Amino acid sequence: MVNTSNLHIYLAARKRDEASQIEDKLVLDGFDVSVFPNASALWEAFQQKPTRFIITDRRFSDNFSGLDLTRRLLARVPSCKAFLVSGDASPELEAEARAAGAVDVLPKPCDF
Repeated sequence: MVNTSNLHIYLAARKRDEASQIEDKLVLDGFDVSVFPNASALWEAFQQKPTRFIITDRRFSDNFSGLDLTRRLLARVPSCKAFLVSGDASPELEAEARAAGAVDVLPKPCDF
């Protein structure tokens, strides 16, 4: 079994109910999770205290997308593992996400 007590995950989600659902599942599995309302807020936190794992929505209303965030995170910390969450996952999005450096695209609703 993996020791999750020292694994911190940053989560950016547009909808609070979706963020809560993902957060609850991760916390029950022993992860420490910080939730942000958008990619910009996650980016600000990451600059102050980088983490190894992020989960982010694909789209946000502030025109700073999950793909933009992934590119910035990996430019700063190449070992960071980023996962995109999307309600309209497609092979094209998966290719774009992988090109940006994401590990995978998780379909909504997330069911870990």
